[in-house]
Amino acid sequence: MWKCPQCKRTFITKNQWHSCVIVSPEEIFINKPRFVKELYNEILRRSASFGDIKIDTTLSCLYLVGKYRFLAVKPQNQGLIIEFALDRNEDIFPVIKTVRISKNQFVHRVKLDSLEDLNSQIMSGIKEAYFLKNR
Repeated sequence: MWKCPQCKRTFITKNQWHSCVIVSPEEIFINKPRFVKELYNEILRRSASFGDIKIDTTLSCLYLVGKYRFLAVKPQNQGLIIEFALDRNEDIFPVIKTVRISKNQFVHRVKLDSLEDLNSQIMSGIKEAYFLKNR
């Protein structure tokens, strides 16, 4: 693990490229509809049962972090884009895109437009990503 001497964020790779600009979660939701923040808060509430989680932020994204990052949350005007990695390719609805990032890992992108979209299938994927990354 490597900690950036400027922003104090922790990364797996030494000297990993990143932006040291850190904003508060509230700043990321400025000018976004209220339901977008409510959807994010519901993800946080449900994810709390997995274990210790902290929040890392950049200019346009929030990361949920256990020992390692397991979920990227990108607020949009119409909802949230979330991304999580699994050890297999689950290219089925509601996944809108998958990207192989290593021999055994695939990032899954999902668009959430409402609280109803945050179903048990999505939460199972998020939970699996948490335990895959934080064993």
